[in-house]
Amino acid sequence: MFQLAIVAPFAIAAALGGATPVDGVAWSTDAAHSNVTLSVSQMFFSRLTGTLPVASATVVTAPDSDLPLEFGVVLDSADMTTHDTGRDAALHSDRFFDVARYPIIRFTSDQIVGSNADTFTIHGQLSMRDQTHPIVFTTHRVQLGFDGDGKRRIRYEATGGFHRSDYGMAADPGVIGNEVALRVEIEAVDLR
Repeated sequence: MFQLAIVAPFAIAAALGGATPVDGVAWSTDAAHSNVTLSVSQMFFSRLTGTLPVASATVVTAPDSDLPLEFGVVLDSADMTTHDTGRDAALHSDRFFDVARYPIIRFTSDQIVGSNADTFTIHGQLSMRDQTHPIVFTTHRVQLGFDGDGKRRIRYEATGGFHRSDYGMAADPGVIGNEVALRVEIEAVDLR
């Protein structure tokens, strides 16, 4: 379906603490307008939904394109909420996300596949609970414009999923489903 594969050339430099190359545009994440929603089946007929604010995100584009060259997200797992205190405590425990031992959830792109920013896929690695596995997000740009300060803003929405058992979260298999759906919303601003 997609004809052009763009490999994220900045991922290694970013992982090693290097700066964004001169020809890349690094966007600053607007944390107030960025989040991740997790959803899993519960008792086979309802869905359990939680949200995580985005602690930080990396979006790098070429100067003349909104198609990312690099995409990364960092989440603080202790900030996850389902708006139910008891359920949140269970999810934060060592039976599930074990936020005391593993406070960070991280996604790092390996490859962006697509020919334009309207719809593309992001292949990368999802790390949590000391485990890393590949994941693919279907992504699209939903908004591009300027804010009241004249700064260019962009918004991406992505969907993907993972099996919780791959990350050592095998508790309550007959009650809670294994497939966790993810919806990621990232809003970023060009500070140039």
